[in-house]
Amino acid sequence: GTNVTMMNPLKYRCLIGLALALYHSAESFGLQTRRTCRPSTAFFENVLPVATSVDSFSSYSQGNPTQELAYKDVVIGSGEVASMGKVLTVAYKGRLLSNGKQFDEGKGFSFRLGEGRVIPGWEKGLEGMKVGGQRVLRIPPSLAYADRGARDVIPPGAHLEFDCELKAVANNPVEEMVAQINIQPERIITFALLLILLAVSPSLPPLTMPF
Repeated sequence: GTNVTMMNPLKYRCLIGLALALYHSAESFGLQTRRTCRPSTAFFENVLPVATSVDSFSSYSQGNPTQELAYKDVVIGSGEVASMGKVLTVAYKGRLLSNGKQFDEGKGFSFRLGEGRVIPGWEKGLEGMKVGGQRVLRIPPSLAYADRGARDVIPPGAHLEFDCELKAVANNPVEEMVAQINIQPERIITFALLLILLAVSPSLPPLTMPF
């Protein structure tokens, strides 16, 4: 029969591992684009304009129909400042203010502030933070998901609360590109190690498969 030369077994396993890692990152990126804090831009056409003032955090009332955004700084950061047009990386936990039920969490979600890719409460509430800072946002329905809600996790008219930590502010186009791809540092390390393994793997006799 005809013999078909197969690749080095170690390299074959490394390539499979690399493919799985890339798939995992691609899938994670897909999930990031569907985060509940990121409805499509078209959604905001039916949301009230962003308020121009910030209410007191302690006096926030879910029963107030004109309630506006409120926030409390838990930790004041010391790094770069989050400003419009900058690409931010934010770790967060989101919960319903009514019962404290958590509906979303992210360890490092990146987006450009001011592009409308996140809810208006984030656009307004994160501006002015410094890297390393931690802030709690309380967001009324008018600056979140209004009367539509989001899928089956956020009911219509829900007030939301987010614990946010500003992890990074991109300072150049390369940092912006890497941040918006949402590849976590540990995955980059994994890719690098796999590539090194492929480069230094010993030359073993090739496998053959008769047909």
